[in-house]
Amino acid sequence: EGEVTRVAVCAGAGRGLLGEALAKKSELYLTGELPHHDALRAAAAGMTVVCALHSNSERAALGRMKERLEKEAAGLEVKLSGEDRDPFVLC
Repeated sequence: EGEVTRVAVCAGAGRGLLGEALAKKSELYLTGELPHHDALRAAAAGMTVVCALHSNSERAALGRMKERLEKEAAGLEVKLSGEDRDPFVLC
């Protein structure tokens, strides 16, 4: 309930950065995945957790990372794999 003013984001597995998100008093944590007991820890601290699936959250981040690298390192050829796929979708 209420307005969210502080958000933490971690693509992929968010367990490693949960402590930092809690320390920064984030109210919402958007990540790819989080183990059950870590989600309970976040909830007990008043944080809402949204898990968007590990590989899906990384795909969104990789596109932006590619754009940033191309902008910051002009002339650098950056390619995203066309072979990778969501393991939760049948071929």
